[in-house]
Amino acid sequence: MKSLLTAISMMIVAFVSGESDGLEFSREVKSTMDGLSGSVVINSGCSKHDKYGSNDCDLKWDHNYTVTFNGTLPEQISNGSTFHVDIKIDDLVKADFHCPLCGGKCEFEVAKHKTHFEMPPCPLAKAGLIHQIANITLPKHAPAKISFKGTVSAKDPSGKSFGEVEVEGKLH
Repeated sequence: MKSLLTAISMMIVAFVSGESDGLEFSREVKSTMDGLSGSVVINSGCSKHDKYGSNDCDLKWDHNYTVTFNGTLPEQISNGSTFHVDIKIDDLVKADFHCPLCGGKCEFEVAKHKTHFEMPPCPLAKAGLIHQIANITLPKHAPAKISFKGTVSAKDPSGKSFGEVEVEGKLH
């Protein structure tokens, strides 16, 4: 789950520079595999919370946030498992890429800006409870006002879905 969130964050931050007030976003979990659960809780800036964590967030540039990830992983995630990001930016630019959930590098390009980050080594072991805390500082600035909307999904090597999340937001 952290890998999916990292990918979304990196994709948005990959092309940001300029001035703005914040990053506003919401998500709707459309599906999850049986036994998979998780939540992502941001310490401030979000007006709603449900079993998946924080939602309807408005995060300010140049602020620090503590993000807590909790979850259960009902089966091992092996080499060949992937996530897919399919997001449209301002209805003009499409970010559509696949990356490994583990065991490789996630590389993608959005609006001619390339970025990459290492994924954790495979396999990701079946876990009863995953608990991680990350401290994140948003950049000082953002580009001109933009909006984004799309889906992030993940599958095992056989094509079995781990889940799908719809995301929507804007930089303002």
